[in-house]
Amino acid sequence: MEAAAQFFVESPDVVYGPEAIEAQYEYRTTRVSREGGVLKLEQIRRDIRDFRSSAGLDKVIVLWTANTERFCEVIPGLNDTAENLLRTIELGLEVSPSTLFAVASILEGCAFLNGSPQNTLVPGALELAWQHRVFVGGDDFKSGQTKVKSVLVDFLIGSGLKTMSIVSYNHLGNNDGENLSAPLQFRSKEVSKSNVVDDMVQSNPVLYTPGEEPDHCDSLLAAPIMLDLALLTELCQRVSFCTDMDPEPQTFHPVLSLLSFLFKAPLVPPGSPVVNALFRQRSCIENILRACVGLPPQNHMLLEHKMERPGPSLKRVGPVAATYPMLNKKGPVPAATNGCTGDANGHLQEEPPMPTT
Repeated sequence: MEAAAQFFVESPDVVYGPEAIEAQYEYRTTRVSREGGVLKLEQIRRDIRDFRSSAGLDKVIVLWTANTERFCEVIPGLNDTAENLLRTIELGLEVSPSTLFAVASILEGCAFLNGSPQNTLVPGALELAWQHRVFVGGDDFKSGQTKVKSVLVDFLIGSGLKTMSIVSYNHLGNNDGENLSAPLQFRSKEVSKSNVVDDMVQSNPVLYTPGEEPDHCDSLLAAPIMLDLALLTELCQRVSFCTDMDPEPQTFHPVLSLLSFLFKAPLVPPGSPVVNALFRQRSCIENILRACVGLPPQNHMLLEHKMERPGPSLKRVGPVAATYPMLNKKGPVPAATNGCTGDANGHLQEEPPMPTT
């Protein structure tokens, strides 16, 4: 945990603006900043610089883990572009605290990851990240029950079974539930939760008509997966690659969609497909890591082992037919030279000769 602590930035003097939290929640907050936007922004940037210097770090990754803020409307002229967002902060107009942290992190060259449900990374923040080539990711930690939900729904819909309603219950042991009792704050969570199975629903138009989706009834939970996010983000900062079409080295897009495996409402580059299916998300990470060490992607097709005439380098290994002409119905199956014992029913792995003409 000592090493993990170095991944995080704490800014005790710049916490919440009262407009961002549920009205009855403010009395529980130890510090509420009422300074102007520019002063808040500069304080956060100073905290990041001081933290990096005092800890002797080369990199800082900022991870937002605070309570859910109210859903932020994207308003042209205020937060739709990087220029407008910076001007809005300079004028002291309303900007959510998490977005303020995101802007400060980007300006300091630090990756920013949003672990809460609200839409922190508004278009202006995404454009700013692109301009500064800084990674951002989100939204909302994917906790245990969300992983189970995405796996089960993927299985059910893939089996042709229509999921009509998804209901989950959790016991909340902190202030998150109280904060989410306010409609605007709950709207953020509702959006991130309800999107978890979108691509799975859309994959089966036989079961679901356009626009139809399962009903969601959720209580809420957060999970401590910050370390995985920080480690994976830092790894991505060290990866560059080139393609056959573009020989110039490049890095990942600033919107780090590789982190989708760890977020409920994955943030992806504009125009990119959103993948929510858990195993597809995990396969993406696995194949990129395989590419980093020079291995081909794993597609699970294994066509070379399903061919009628495998090449000489793929000769199947198994016990010799002459030695074991009968299926071994009693006792253990003789071991093959590769350590396998055939399939679960005890069939030998040696193939009969193919007929010739």
